[in-house]
Amino acid sequence: MDFSKDQPIAIGLMERGIALLIDEVLIVIVSMALLWSLLETTSLDGIQLIFIYFLLHFLFTNAYFILVPFIWRGRTIGKRIIGLRITPVLDEKLSFQTMLIRGVILASLYSLIFPLFIASVVLAIVRGDHHTIHDLLTSTYVTYDRPQYH
Repeated sequence: MDFSKDQPIAIGLMERGIALLIDEVLIVIVSMALLWSLLETTSLDGIQLIFIYFLLHFLFTNAYFILVPFIWRGRTIGKRIIGLRITPVLDEKLSFQTMLIRGVILASLYSLIFPLFIASVVLAIVRGDHHTIHDLLTSTYVTYDRPQYH
């Protein structure tokens, strides 16, 4: 594989989907653990419990997809396991603003507006570079994790 800066390798949906699935499983586990600990200290039931779970899941998902890639230089836990990372198109450092926009679109809009998620998947399928909506809006792409040479 050619990992030169002139030839970025955009990743297809299979690798990205597996990394996202790993991330989502971790997010559900943490959200359930938070909910379980909350149940130990309160007497919530029924619709309150469902609302609190979805709120915790929503907030944790947003925080996860913004902070983890920002701190780990473009990697979530799922991307790290699969060997992928988020990279700016212009090969500069990922900014917090970029990750904020990307995270809000990924975690919020796609969760709330499912047709937008479907449109993003279709866009990635038909585009040769496999960019999704959040990739295009933030000038990023997901690629194989290049070795870091200093």
